[in-house]
Amino acid sequence: MENSLAEWYHRTQLSTSLEASLPKDVGNGHISRISTPQGVCLSEWKMRYHRDTPVKGDVGDELRLLFCLGEGVEWRTAKGDTLCVKASQGCLCVGDGTTESMRYASDHDYAFRQISMTRVRAEQILKPFIPESVIERLPQELNGRAFAITGNMRRLLNGFDRAGSIDNGLEMMRLECHARELLALCMEQALGIAGDAGLHPDDLAAVRAVRKRIDADAASMPDIAALAKEYAVSPSKLSRDFKQAYGMSIHACVIEARLDEAARLLSSGHMSVGAVAEQVGYAKHSQFSEAFRRRFGVLPKDY
Repeated sequence: MENSLAEWYHRTQLSTSLEASLPKDVGNGHISRISTPQGVCLSEWKMRYHRDTPVKGDVGDELRLLFCLGEGVEWRTAKGDTLCVKASQGCLCVGDGTTESMRYASDHDYAFRQISMTRVRAEQILKPFIPESVIERLPQELNGRAFAITGNMRRLLNGFDRAGSIDNGLEMMRLECHARELLALCMEQALGIAGDAGLHPDDLAAVRAVRKRIDADAASMPDIAALAKEYAVSPSKLSRDFKQAYGMSIHACVIEARLDEAARLLSSGHMSVGAVAEQVGYAKHSQFSEAFRRRFGVLPKDY
């Protein structure tokens, strides 16, 4: 099994555009990848191994944005550092050309999407917009920095389905733009910086805290009145400031986050529609189904 897995990984690393299935003796799953003309690599993989499986390989001198859409993972670098990304988290990784290793557990559903580029290319993209001192901190301070996957990130990631099969130049251009937007969103999350939206620092801190809570656990969010009381502002001000900062109401953001999480749970195939509805905070299944249909264009049972 290890030989076939090693051969498979070696083959996938040699191709810039591919659609490949996991060897049958190893497990079930696939990987797709494509590189844009501007040197950005987009990849997606889903895996379920028959038994605990160690994986080890070299990483390039590159910047990676790893998005965990299934079971979380932990891995070690050649320097002895342990990095971790949990379900519904993203992770900013800075490779140094050495080796990383991890162990996948059997009968777990792993699903990842990744954007990678050489560090030289990443610096070229970032330098016009971010102070050089911040870019210099990437390898030492930001490698392995994890953050919640926001609704905006999920919207962009959904456009990377089966990226390896794309052969249309304009579609490739669109993916390149989405990759850059994701890089900006991830840098904001990892660095804790974002536009101030014209708000006072205290007001901005409050709406950022609310957004972080929504991204972490939308199903258990209190109502706006309770939130406003926690942050010592009026409900109308908190609502107004949040919409000014994020372009949507708190309620709309909560619904979007709940439905994005529902889509992830349904994709795993291990939960019924009713169980998913309850998990993401819907007491009425009919209400959940209608909201899901409006968001994704299909009913949950057909997703």
